[in-house]
Amino acid sequence: MTDLKTWLKGERGRSVALARYLGVGKARITQMADAGVPRPYLLRVRDFTGGAVSLEALLKDTAPTSVMEAAAAEGMPWMDTSAKECVHE
Repeated sequence: MTDLKTWLKGERGRSVALARYLGVGKARITQMADAGVPRPYLLRVRDFTGGAVSLEALLKDTAPTSVMEAAAAEGMPWMDTSAKECVHE
């Protein structure tokens, strides 16, 4: 089972190609390799790697430490749970 960071280092240009495929910047791919792939991208990353990076490998390090981190990782607006309303920054 190969992790994303190892797979990206395996061949020159993989980070750029994956970034283009996902419609994100190369820096975002580096973040994903270091901190985990957000849920909306999991299947697409697995498919792009031809299954070389499995869902199990992608999910290994993606457990958020808080609800706010999970929301931020998925591009959701911050939510003020005490006021029951969304706050857009």
